[in-house]
Amino acid sequence: MNYRIGFFRLWLALSVLWAIGTVFIAAGTGSRFIPDEAFVMKDATSGFYKLDNYFDRFDASFKANHKQVEFPNNVTLFVVTSIPDAVVEVKAKEFYQSYSAPRDGEMRAAWLDYWSKVAMVAVAPPLALLGLGLVLGWIFAGFKRQPGV
Repeated sequence: MNYRIGFFRLWLALSVLWAIGTVFIAAGTGSRFIPDEAFVMKDATSGFYKLDNYFDRFDASFKANHKQVEFPNNVTLFVVTSIPDAVVEVKAKEFYQSYSAPRDGEMRAAWLDYWSKVAMVAVAPPLALLGLGLVLGWIFAGFKRQPGV
């Protein structure tokens, strides 16, 4: 019986399962890499104002009087329902350029940071286990009876 090959295959199978499980769990939890930001447009002529408290804190009257416009990079604009859709479309382009597009770099950096940490969690424990197994194998090999001794 060859213990070395058997334990290596066991380590390999467990490592693959560990890596797949880590990536699967991380993919389900890493959807928001940067914090959400919310803005409100009070009327057709004024600018955009940042909201400090977020969606779950807004009462029903706020939600009833505003429509929600989602943008990339976790940015949301609340627009008063009385503003015509044509004005909202024109203002949305301006809003995107000013508030959502500049967060692209921040989103990429956060994404890279998140997935590099996931890769470390997926790879480091199996490598540590392999190192431990190699050291234990080396130690136990020292106790084997040598021919001619």
